[in-house]
Amino acid sequence: MDSVRMVKTLSKAFVVVVFWIVFFVSLVLMPVITVNTLIFALIKSFLVSAVLWVLVVIIFDSLVKTIIADAEEKEAQRIDGGLSYHFIKPDINELQHEEENLADKNKADKKS
Repeated sequence: MDSVRMVKTLSKAFVVVVFWIVFFVSLVLMPVITVNTLIFALIKSFLVSAVLWVLVVIIFDSLVKTIIADAEEKEAQRIDGGLSYHFIKPDINELQHEEENLADKNKADKKS
């Protein structure tokens, strides 16, 4: 699996959420909202997100690689389900089974 892309997507989503949380909490805690407080809240949110992004990438990279290694070590299969379902490559048999199901479904839809 493409662990780099997964880590990038997860960390980006997490950091964006943290950015908005810090921004809105900063605004809520300000007694008066002015242009200066908006700029200060944006700068603070950006700095927190930038520092957090580095830490989150390290943590998420370790987490994703651990999950992938654990799934490969146990020779887990996607049919078992769970979190490893998203990290394991599908078997050829599984893909053929899905294609057959889609073909059967398309035939049933055409008859209706």
